[in-house]
Amino acid sequence: GAGTSGPVRNTYDAEKIYTVESDVYTNAGPAAPFRAPGMPQGAFALEQTIDDLAYRLGIDPLEIRIKNTLSDKVRQAEYPIGAEKFGWSKRAKMAGADKGVIKRGIGVANSIWYYIYNPGTIEEVLME
Repeated sequence: GAGTSGPVRNTYDAEKIYTVESDVYTNAGPAAPFRAPGMPQGAFALEQTIDDLAYRLGIDPLEIRIKNTLSDKVRQAEYPIGAEKFGWSKRAKMAGADKGVIKRGIGVANSIWYYIYNPGTIEEVLME
């Protein structure tokens, strides 16, 4: 009952999504999630997969997210703001491109939590 597929079904535009979830019982005691059981894990796995797909296709990781969330006007407004504030265009283009043992860089990822914004309010602001 962790709900790890929630981000897959709610973050990106896709015509068909098929997910299967299973609980795995261990000898570690009962689960006791505080909030959002499964959501962080599902979002992490999804965003890592999107990054991998972008690199394999030779597409900017931000660009692949922009192209696949077209129906979400709020995300479309947030992408350029975040990219500008973090200097996305100046980043190292390949993961691990920094020389030396210590690597530094920036990345991009989406997250989801239901009704984190009031759809009517932000869209009205964006239309002005």
